[in-house]
Amino acid sequence: MGDEITQPIPPSEGGQPQEVRVVVEQRRVTRRGCCLTRLIGTGMLVILFGILLANTVAPYRVSGPAMQPTLRDGQIVLAHVYTFVGKRIRDPQRGDIVLYHPPDHPSTTVIGRLIALPGDNIEVTSSSVILNGKPLNEPYIASAGAGQSENNQTVPSTTLGTNKYFILGDNRPNSADSRTFGAVDGGKIISQVWVTLG
Repeated sequence: MGDEITQPIPPSEGGQPQEVRVVVEQRRVTRRGCCLTRLIGTGMLVILFGILLANTVAPYRVSGPAMQPTLRDGQIVLAHVYTFVGKRIRDPQRGDIVLYHPPDHPSTTVIGRLIALPGDNIEVTSSSVILNGKPLNEPYIASAGAGQSENNQTVPSTTLGTNKYFILGDNRPNSADSRTFGAVDGGKIISQVWVTLG
């Protein structure tokens, strides 16, 4: 190393000691090694993030008018799972747009908005959704057409059981949801819409 040389070295043609040139070359090698180490480390992080993302986030294409005007037919959404490696990452929350398997078609994946949680009291009238005794403010739902009621199917006052969720489409006249097949078991809710594309 440059610091270990104790005897003066004759200057090179340019008048600079050779020792300086050796130290500069050693630093270049060290910088290259450092850059390579950083590049490999960054590459590994990108790969790890990609694997994690691929196992927790998936794209889905919306099919049908049930979530209009919030989501359009054919629109792509990215959804992240609620459970990863057998552990619950996050519990579903009221208002989440979720992907789930309805009880009447368990092999089908359907999209809807989570309206009520376990223990909530829910009632659907022709003009509103009553949640725990209060009308629910729903600015996201499609307006009812002339001569139509907001909810073409009603549900009498019901208290949801353990691990049961009430899910509705935003386009109530064109949505098969918990008004038709009842509350959805929490294990059938597979993911939450995270990002909408297009």
